Amino acid sequence: MYKSDRTKQVIRRRNVFMILSFLTWITTALVMVFSAFSKFKGETPAEAVEHTELLSDAAKTLLTSLSITVIVGILASIIIKDKIRTFIWMVSVVLSALIYKSTGMYIVLGLWLVEEYVFHALFKYYSNKVSINKEIDLREKYVSRNKREA
Repeated sequence: MYKSDRTKQVIRRRNVFMILSFLTWITTALVMVFSAFSKFKGETPAEAVEHTELLSDAAKTLLTSLSITVIVGILASIIIKDKIRTFIWMVSVVLSALIYKSTGMYIVLGLWLVEEYVFHALFKYYSNKVSINKEIDLREKYVSRNKREA
């Protein structure tokens, strides 16, 4: 299929913002999960963590139930084909509040806002542009073919 230079450029931009969006929420989720596991082992995930006992029996129960909720939510999101990003961001915010207190929570909320309203919004914008440009390319191909036949 014929692709104009503009269509190729828009596809590249769409792919860049898609990768940035995926990397933002997946990396944040992985950091939160690894931080939670390091807390279970008694290691501190960062030096800035307060020297308080975070994983009391109640906290372990909360983290376990949160992990089960995450697994069920991910499976439900995959089965229903719903937005898994929002669910993962919510879990990341809760984990960051448990592990890093309010500072970590605000950092994760800031990352969420940047991902949602910048990276993902630009990805959707360029996705729409790609479909429009593909339609324009098809029309140009059809018009040029009709001119050759005439």
